[in-house]
Amino acid sequence: MVSLACTRNPPPEAPPDTPPLPPAVIDNVPEPPPPPVEPEPPPPPPVIEPEEELVTRSLQELNQDSPLQPVFFAYD
Repeated sequence: MVSLACTRNPPPEAPPDTPPLPPAVIDNVPEPPPPPVEPEPPPPPPVIEPEEELVTRSLQELNQDSPLQPVFFAYD
């Protein structure tokens, strides 16, 4: 049997001196985002008839304009 307890370890070798690397130059600057798209102007408000016109017209004249269209809902 061979005993390795009495042997000496060789001295550690020093790593070779290397010059530090220069910092990496970053040329990839992101482009600025495009300007935001301006929203469309809101539609003009609906024309509201003065109350006088509604009072002076007959019921038949008002119904001919059909301001209140019937609404039908699709039920499944």
